[in-house]
Amino acid sequence: MNTNKLPAFFAALLLVSLSFRPATALAQTRALPGHRPWITGSLAPLGSLPNTNRLTLAIGLPLRNQATLSNLLQQLYDPHSPNYHHYLTPEQFTGQFGPTEQDYQLVINFARTNGFTILRTTSNRTIVDVSAPVPEIERAFHVRMQTYQHPREARRFYAPDTEPSIDASLPILGVTGLNNYILPRPLYKKFSSYGGSPGNTMATGSSPSGSYWGYDFRKAYAPGVTLTGLGQVSPSLSATVITPMTSPITSLPPAFQTPLAPTC
Repeated sequence: MNTNKLPAFFAALLLVSLSFRPATALAQTRALPGHRPWITGSLAPLGSLPNTNRLTLAIGLPLRNQATLSNLLQQLYDPHSPNYHHYLTPEQFTGQFGPTEQDYQLVINFARTNGFTILRTTSNRTIVDVSAPVPEIERAFHVRMQTYQHPREARRFYAPDTEPSIDASLPILGVTGLNNYILPRPLYKKFSSYGGSPGNTMATGSSPSGSYWGYDFRKAYAPGVTLTGLGQVSPSLSATVITPMTSPITSLPPAFQTPLAPTC
C-alpha cells in the first residue's frame, strides 16, 4: 500500500465508523421546547444579560402513570364509576402519580452540581425552586441569555438564544423563569362602585356602574331568606395566613343601602 495515502485512508475509516455509531450514543441530550419566545426570531438582541444578574427558576418534573391518571380523572366525575367522587389525598396522589424520590433527588443534585441554590422543595416532588447567577444558568442549560426590546411594551426582556437542553436521563419537564417576555398581571378590571358607566349595556347589577352589590347576590342565591348573618364568622384568606375577623362590620358605604347585621 502506498504510505502517502495512509492518512486519507484512516480519515475515511474514521468517518465511516462515526456514521455507524449507535443512536443512543448520539442522543445524549434533549431539548426542552417552549422556553424561547417565538418573537425573538424576528428581533435583534440588544446584548447579553449581565453576569451579575441572578434569576429565580422553577424546575418542573413530569407526573408518572399519566394514562392511568387520565382514566382516574374521568372516573372521578362519572356517576356510574365506582371511583365517583373518591378523591385521593395529597399523599395518595404523590405515591401513585408524583415523581419518584429517586427522580426528585436527581434533579436536586443536577441543580446543586451546577451551582444553583435550592430555595424550596415540594412534598409532591413536582417542583424544585432554585436561584442562580446567569453564567451558571447558561452552562447548565447550554444557552446564552440575551436581552431584547419588547415589541409592544416600553421595556426590555430577557430570553435564551435557543431552547435549553439537558442530559437525556434527567426527568425534567420544563423550567419556568428563563424569560420574562410576558409578565404576570391581573386580568380583572377595576370599576368605580359609584360612578356610572354610560353606554355599558352589558351591566346588570344594581349599582350605578352596573356592578353587583350585596342585594344582587342575595336575590340570586338566597331569595326570600330573612337571615341577617348573626353569629356568622367570616375569615379573610391570604397566601400565607388566615386572619379571622374578631369584630363585626359596623359600617358600610351609604350607597349600598344595606342594613347592618346585629352585633354578635
